[in-house]
Amino acid sequence: MAPPVRPPPGVAECLRLLRSGNVHGTRLELVCQALTEDAAACANELIAAYREEAYEPVRHLILMAVADARHPAFRDLLVEALSSGDERLVDCAKNGLRELNTKEARAALYRLQGS
Repeated sequence: MAPPVRPPPGVAECLRLLRSGNVHGTRLELVCQALTEDAAACANELIAAYREEAYEPVRHLILMAVADARHPAFRDLLVEALSSGDERLVDCAKNGLRELNTKEARAALYRLQGS
């Protein structure tokens, strides 16, 4: 008999796990995958979490999940991250905007090239 399928952890639980420092390897991948898969349904919560997060590694993982989600609700956050001054966040935001591939996302990338 197969074990019961557990629902994925919510955003708060994923962030708690990431902040704990005890999540590595496959477990880290699973937590990030859960954030990405739930991103569209939890857009406002993820955006707020990114903006409020003080721990840069977790902030980066949130932005990676948002970028991988390829959802238009995150366009403004990705554009905001372009001016973060953190090269890892900027690169992640650029990749997310390229993958989003909307007119607005392309315009943001074009403006970035011009500056």
